[in-house]
Amino acid sequence: MLKLLKIRSNLSDTTLLAVRVLIATAIGLSFSYVLFTLIGQNEFLVRIYWVVIAIASVSASSSTNVIYTRAKYIIMFCILGTSFGSAILFLIQKDIHGDFYFLTVAILCIIGLCLNMYTAFLNYATSVFFIHIYIVMFFGLLESWSKYTFLARVLCILIGTSSIVLVTYLTRGRKFLHIVVKEMEDSYLRLKNIVENIDNTISNREIMPLIERSIKLNDLLYDAKYEFLSKENYRECKRVLLLMDELLLSLRSYRVLDLKRENYAPDLYKDMNEYTREKIKRNFKNITIRYQRLTKKG
Repeated sequence: MLKLLKIRSNLSDTTLLAVRVLIATAIGLSFSYVLFTLIGQNEFLVRIYWVVIAIASVSASSSTNVIYTRAKYIIMFCILGTSFGSAILFLIQKDIHGDFYFLTVAILCIIGLCLNMYTAFLNYATSVFFIHIYIVMFFGLLESWSKYTFLARVLCILIGTSSIVLVTYLTRGRKFLHIVVKEMEDSYLRLKNIVENIDNTISNREIMPLIERSIKLNDLLYDAKYEFLSKENYRECKRVLLLMDELLLSLRSYRVLDLKRENYAPDLYKDMNEYTREKIKRNFKNITIRYQRLTKKG
């Protein structure tokens, strides 16, 4: 296992993803072949390629969190979409016959595909739901769809997603976590420098890069969610980032207040200026406490 982790750390993201898919495919196909052979379901063996499709659908990134999230959505909405589509198709097969049957199923097939394409970039989970309705109708139109096909679809999706999740878990590293730690340290030091020189004029040149870095850090934290040693460390890191965002808002307000000082009475401006500076210092003090606690835990 140590050798595996060492090799994993030296691989690029694309190579790591390809290796994961290869291993997961071998595991998934082997397991499903043995399982379907033992239970004597030849119809299941014909659909064994669905395992590979499930693995490919989940493998959108080398991020462990992305893999887990997509796997969860695919399993849940595969079952929901396939069940819903199967129920509708079975009702149609029972009550409608002849050319009108093919016309009805074809219309539902087109609707399912269009809704899948429409929701693909809006909500991934919803698109998974509609693509399974489309698949059910497609098979009902051109081939056949029975309870055995339904079970084969669900089992293959479960086996495929479980395989890639297992391989991802065993080969997970701490790449994104290392980036988060480095970026957070840099942001903390920059904020410290600004707060220590708060009496001087704060420029947008100092604030804007930190705002951009904050957005980047939140994205990286999402990818690094399962790389933390514990959930408490992850939550503590998230709290530090939230406090940093709050401090950046206060610094931005302080900057705007300084630019519009001529719009306020001298006494009012002085009070607002002192209040904002004290708030900034309190915010940074809270950040320092939590940041030091987090670094000691790490």
